[in-house]
Amino acid sequence: MNGDARVPSPASATTQKRRNAVLHLYDSPLTRDWAFWMTIGWGALAAASISTSKNHHGLPAWLDTLLATIFFMAFFGLFPAAIRLAIRRRREQKSHQALASPGPSRLGPAPWDPPSPASDSPLRPPVSMRPTPEVKAPPLNSRSSTPFPRDPSSTQHRTEPRPPSTVSLVRNDAVAPTPVLTHAESSLPYPIARATRAFLLAPTPRDQYEALLDAAEVVAIVMSATSAALLRGNCIEGRGDRGEEQSALAALQRSYLTYSGTAFGAWTTWLGSIRPLVAHQPDLVPGLLTALDGDPGSQGALAHLNALREERNRSAHGNKPKGRQEAALRVAQHRPHLEAALAASSFLEDLPWIFIRSCEYMQRTEDFSISAGYAMGDHPDFERRTYMWTRPVASEFFYVLGPTGPVGIFPYVESLFCPQCEQSEVCYTYKVGKKDGPAHLKSFSRGHEISDDEIGDEVRSLLDFQI
Repeated sequence: MNGDARVPSPASATTQKRRNAVLHLYDSPLTRDWAFWMTIGWGALAAASISTSKNHHGLPAWLDTLLATIFFMAFFGLFPAAIRLAIRRRREQKSHQALASPGPSRLGPAPWDPPSPASDSPLRPPVSMRPTPEVKAPPLNSRSSTPFPRDPSSTQHRTEPRPPSTVSLVRNDAVAPTPVLTHAESSLPYPIARATRAFLLAPTPRDQYEALLDAAEVVAIVMSATSAALLRGNCIEGRGDRGEEQSALAALQRSYLTYSGTAFGAWTTWLGSIRPLVAHQPDLVPGLLTALDGDPGSQGALAHLNALREERNRSAHGNKPKGRQEAALRVAQHRPHLEAALAASSFLEDLPWIFIRSCEYMQRTEDFSISAGYAMGDHPDFERRTYMWTRPVASEFFYVLGPTGPVGIFPYVESLFCPQCEQSEVCYTYKVGKKDGPAHLKSFSRGHEISDDEIGDEVRSLLDFQI
């Protein structure tokens, strides 16, 4: 053995285990966990109350204050956090049992069945799967629609094709593209398309799990930013009653000004809060109401996004997949929610994003020639298009083509130079100081943080529609 290796003492190891056991009760990061702040609050309240009291029951003041603080923090802080952790673990155990239990026999292909070799994209090689002993693997040039064709030599004894087992699901590391995923990758706004591509190209189940949750959050951000831009444009133009639109924009502004900023839950909560508004005036954001509610007999995007948000919170609270198999099972469990949310967000195709390259005034026609990048699809080099509009727009900014014309998506979404990437990145604003200071933005593709003072001032003046 190496004589230089340091072995921790039993006492220090025990102390570290106890500290980890206590911190495991709370969510990560601690600043976003209400239970952690409740524990600190009760401790501070007890310390302030007992230290100023004159009746200490014969004990020294400092000892009485210390005991009261420990009791209040343990009883009103640690104890509820422990109960919450036990409830979460019980739910997780039930979900694992439900996933591990064998389901009814299916005759058709499963959602995770690999595509046939003839239809595979050259960028994504087909996933190999061993055939069961009862059947023979299809030839490489086969175009059969059934994933496991029967043996043609057997005419008397026929066996039905077996669905893939749990073991084969876990060993299958590739994400099989589906029509919903490929359509989102090529037709939805760039952030969603790029996140969908990252999910399809994720090499391992753990990477797929993280990419799935990231893609779900991006869907919520893009739907919120597009809706907020159209509501703000309606207020600027002075169409209709501004009261409800201003209330909705003020709620989103308050989320930016909080200590933690806009998280996954802030976006889904805001989308739910504007549902009555778009139900009363569907033309404000065409297609949003149907996307949030879904078709009759099915859930809408909001329900699926909330399910994925709960999984993101579960992962952030210390319940990440422990291994490859658990990660694959969670991907299989939550992938239908992502695909349903992507399908519901297809209304964004009729509200395309564009990135303005230049705006030139035409003297003869008295209008403006606009050169812009069509920011739809996963390719970062946006397709260049030309428009003729009667009013100018700002260069190097994102716009959404709404029913009444182009509407700026800034300051919700911006294109900024990232010092870490050393290139321009599409970013979204997630946190701003209440009184002054810069806005903090995150890159959609890499999650890098960028600060900008001018955007901070714009967010703090979101409700100023004097132009």
